[in-house]
Amino acid sequence: FLFIGLFITPAVAVQPATQSFVSSIFTHPESNIGDGTIQTPTPTSKPTKVPTGSNWFSLRQAEIAASNQAIADLGHLTEKQISEINRVSSGDTYAQKTDFTCTWGDCTLGKPSAKIKILLLGDSHALMFQTTFSAMRRSGYDLYVRSMTSGLCPNFSGTRSLSQDPNDFHTDATNQECERHHRRIFEYAGSIGRTYDYVVLSDSTAFFPAHYVADATDFANKLKTAGKKTIILGQAPVGKDLATCLNKEYSNYGQCHFSKATSFHDFLVATKARVAYADLGSMFCVDNFCPMMIGNAPIFSRGHLTDAAGAQIAPYFMDFLKDAKVPSK
Repeated sequence: FLFIGLFITPAVAVQPATQSFVSSIFTHPESNIGDGTIQTPTPTSKPTKVPTGSNWFSLRQAEIAASNQAIADLGHLTEKQISEINRVSSGDTYAQKTDFTCTWGDCTLGKPSAKIKILLLGDSHALMFQTTFSAMRRSGYDLYVRSMTSGLCPNFSGTRSLSQDPNDFHTDATNQECERHHRRIFEYAGSIGRTYDYVVLSDSTAFFPAHYVADATDFANKLKTAGKKTIILGQAPVGKDLATCLNKEYSNYGQCHFSKATSFHDFLVATKARVAYADLGSMFCVDNFCPMMIGNAPIFSRGHLTDAAGAQIAPYFMDFLKDAKVPSK
C-alpha cells in the first residue's frame, strides 16, 4: 500500500521556541505514561498486561516519553531531526539499509542454522521490517529470516479478494502475480513442517473491507503450520504524512502527531485463526499519542515505517514477538 507524500523544502534554520509548539506536544498527562497497559483494538475488549518479567514495553514507553519531553523542552526541532525528515520525505526508505539477499519476492538474512528462525510474509507492510531484522542481526541476534514478501500482495488466499472488489487498486497483472506468489508460499509452507520459530504476518489488511477477513483467516490457517508460533502484526500509527502536515518552518510539529491505527481486522483474523496478535502501536505510542519523531527518527512516511524507525525498534522487537498472545474470544 503506497501513499505518496509531498516534498518538504529544507528549513534554513531551526525555529525558536513557541508556547504553541511546546504545549501541543503532549495530549495526555504524564501520570498516564508507561503504565504497562496495551489496549487491544476491539471496541469492547479489556486491556491486556505485558507478561511478568518482560520490560520491553516500559523501556520503549520511557524512550518515547523522554523524546517527547526533550523536544518540548527545546521548543523546536534540531537540524538533525529536520535533515532526517527531509531525507525520508524525498523517497521511500522502508526497504533501505537491509542486509537481505533477494530475488523477486524471496529474500534471506543469515544462515538456516541460526538459533532463531523467522518467516516473514506480506506486502510492503511486511517488507518494512527487513530493516528491523537487519539491525537485530547486526547487534548480535543469531537470526535466520526468510522474507517472502511482495508489494501489493497482502496475506489473502485465492484470487477472489484481489479481484472482485470494484474499488480494488489491483490490476489483472498484479492479481496474477499475487496468485503465483501465494501459490509458491503455500507450496513451501506445506513442505517444511514447523521449521520456523516465528511466522510473522504483516500487511495492509486493515485498509480493506470486512469481507476480506475470511480470505486473510484462511491464509493464516495455511501458514501457521510452518512455525511454532504465528503472529499477526497490527498496523503502524496513522495520520497525515509528515511531508503533508508540516509547514515549511516546522513550527506546527506538535499538531502533526499520529494516532494508533484501527487494527480490528488484523485482530479479528488472529482471533479466528487462533494465532497471536501483536499491537504495533505499543512500539510507537504513549496511550493514543504517537509522535512524528522519536529521537532523531521520523516514524512514518509515505505510507510506511521509515528505515530509521525500523532500526530503532530492533532492541525491543524479539521480546515484542515473544510476548504476543492469541486473543481471548
